[in-house]
Amino acid sequence: MKKLIEELTNLKNGDMYPFHMPGHKRQIKININPYDYDITEIGGFDNLHHAEGVLKDLQQRYANLYGADESYLLINGSSGGILSAIAAATEKEKEVLIARNSHKSVYHGAMLNRLKVHYLYPKTLPFGINGSIEVKDVEEAFKKHPGIKTVVITSPTYDGIISDVKGIAQVVHEHHGILIVDAAHGAHFGIHDIFPENNSVNYGDLVVLSLHKTLPSPTQSALLVYNRCAIPKSRVEFYLNVYETSSPSYVMMAAMEHCLSYIEKIEENKKRFLEYDNNLSAFYRETKNLKCLKVFGEENLGNSFGKDYTKILISTKNAENYGGEQLMVDLRNTYHLECEMAAVNYVTALSSFMDTKEGLDRLSRALKEIDSSLHYVNQQEIAPLTIYEPREKVKELYEIAGSEEQVVNLQEAAGKISMEFCYLYPPGIPIVTPGEKIPSDFQEQIENVKALSMEVEGLCDYSANTIKVLKTEHD
Repeated sequence: MKKLIEELTNLKNGDMYPFHMPGHKRQIKININPYDYDITEIGGFDNLHHAEGVLKDLQQRYANLYGADESYLLINGSSGGILSAIAAATEKEKEVLIARNSHKSVYHGAMLNRLKVHYLYPKTLPFGINGSIEVKDVEEAFKKHPGIKTVVITSPTYDGIISDVKGIAQVVHEHHGILIVDAAHGAHFGIHDIFPENNSVNYGDLVVLSLHKTLPSPTQSALLVYNRCAIPKSRVEFYLNVYETSSPSYVMMAAMEHCLSYIEKIEENKKRFLEYDNNLSAFYRETKNLKCLKVFGEENLGNSFGKDYTKILISTKNAENYGGEQLMVDLRNTYHLECEMAAVNYVTALSSFMDTKEGLDRLSRALKEIDSSLHYVNQQEIAPLTIYEPREKVKELYEIAGSEEQVVNLQEAAGKISMEFCYLYPPGIPIVTPGEKIPSDFQEQIENVKALSMEVEGLCDYSANTIKVLKTEHD
């Protein structure tokens, strides 16, 4: 029987290089025993849910870093912050506008708060990834559904695509709405000139940042930023009490302070930032002229507002009989490079300013070597991913919960109402949500992604051969 600590020790002692979260890339070296720092809310150490001392100061320092009014430490990840923000910014059975490429926690928030959901669909970019949310689509949604009071978008996305948050915020606020931004992948924005501006924090009302995704902070550490918001702080704080653990880890919070201290010493660590920028630029130059593989560049942006190039996307669309999953396996098994995720036609490798020149050079050399072994096919555009096309909503998420259900094979599911989420994870964007009509080609879509070794999740049936649907009087 394998043991977790043994497996982690083997990883630590091996040469597998991490192009995945967390952003510290296992480069932080602190010789401490975590058990020495593991306490509860004893005298002199403050209480996260009623911060008045050292934890209040830490949260204020993070607020100052991002130029925000307030920041709140999230110890159980961004999901708790998203659930808290949605609960604070909405009223039961009111209308909400959600970007379809939202994290599953956004859908859970809509369901728990009995919200009537409308969706924004991003365009598909040449790499087969979701583009940005367009301002005109937000405006159109308000015209079509004037009851919308809250809007939830993701910027940057899992793949680093940035939306025009300033323009979207202007539309939302003109309609007296609240803008929640899931900026989990943008905690590094604005902390140095080599990164994009942090428009999510600058213009969003409630913004969630995952420190662990792109900064030197441990997994599960995140922030909820409160910024010039019409919602009372007391309401936000109430829902943080609901969704966040009542026993926050002081070891985790100390690590978050260490992360902040590192970033605050921007001049002292200037050399690392500039070296990383030079190394990342060199990587893009070295991989610009690959024959079959293609690394995402400016020419792939389409109409999207912007791109965070610390997210390295590698397309396999012009490689004959070679997909994203195979590329990820080859990078792992042959070159000992572990990437963040694989999609049908591309791989996402996450970099951060903690990456080393040796790591980026290894990835560059590996891609060149793999590329030289592949055969080119002239496939300029990837066929649209119909798995993310709009679905017919028959019932709201909260309306379908608790309804009578039945389990059917995928081939029998077409036209029935789903009782389950079904998505590829990562990135966790629903193919179908509870309450939506299952499309006629659903079985074909699922079989196609399974054949490409993609992970289909959300269904109770882990094999993805059956799905729970709403039972009707005719069944």
